[in-house]
Amino acid sequence: MNYFNVITEIMVLMTYILIGYLARKLKIITEQSINDINRLIVNVALPMLILKSMNIEYKQEYVRNMLQISLTAFCFLLFTFMASGKMMAYTKAEPHKAKSMRYCMIFGNIALLGYPLCNALFGEIGMFYASLYVIVQNLYVWTAGIKIFTKEKVGIANLKRLVNPGTVAIALGLIMFFLKIRPIAPVGRVIAGVGSITIPLALIMIGATLYGYRIREIVSDSHVQLVTLFKVLIFPLAFLSILYFVPIDQTIKVIFVVLSAAPVQVSAAAYAMTFGGDAAIPAKGVFLSTILCLVTIPFFLFLINL
Repeated sequence: MNYFNVITEIMVLMTYILIGYLARKLKIITEQSINDINRLIVNVALPMLILKSMNIEYKQEYVRNMLQISLTAFCFLLFTFMASGKMMAYTKAEPHKAKSMRYCMIFGNIALLGYPLCNALFGEIGMFYASLYVIVQNLYVWTAGIKIFTKEKVGIANLKRLVNPGTVAIALGLIMFFLKIRPIAPVGRVIAGVGSITIPLALIMIGATLYGYRIREIVSDSHVQLVTLFKVLIFPLAFLSILYFVPIDQTIKVIFVVLSAAPVQVSAAAYAMTFGGDAAIPAKGVFLSTILCLVTIPFFLFLINL
């Protein structure tokens, strides 16, 4: 792997984030427009990008790799779910804060940062594999993730929330892939055109979201420190030390490095507010983990390629 190219791509992504930060500071982007544009990304642009990434030629090796990354994602999320549960037993955090901390340690910001990095490293096939990780993570979010907050049994109402524009796009993309269906040229151009705005726009929105935080307040919060340390460093490093010796495709290992070490999920604060957690911890965790993962992910990429 050419590490100069990796660092260059990450610097490009950071530049998009900086543009968003400055746009928010100059009031070009407002708080209301952040919410509106995020909805546009999640409900329109990202599904189109997923369809574009899955519009690839069917190959048997892709099927094998799909199974590998899906199983690896399932095992990693199970590992973080169990390990974070054990950890919370030793913290002195109040129950509502402990719930938010545990959720943040498990679920990463795949859509807004994992996708761009996978796309930068491997193009459409990287996006294709990342979509499979998203499927597994979404299953965990609406089962184990919600259970962290509510302690209730998983119901049909929760599972219904798995049906959203992103998962529908993934399902359609998989059908097109396995049945070898290609969209007609005009439709393909629309899909590619709308999908192409996703990554720059998503990163600009991250930058706009980061504006306004007091860095000293975030860095001094022991709960946020713990969440960030485990989310972007300890959990990925522990799991990757095992994955390093597993005989799976190197591309899958590299993609998994990016996805497992992604920062705290942006929507974690919304889940915390909805289900009785502490929304401040996820909000601060998104900021700190996003900054640190731009250092830890290249470090993991170096380790996995030794």
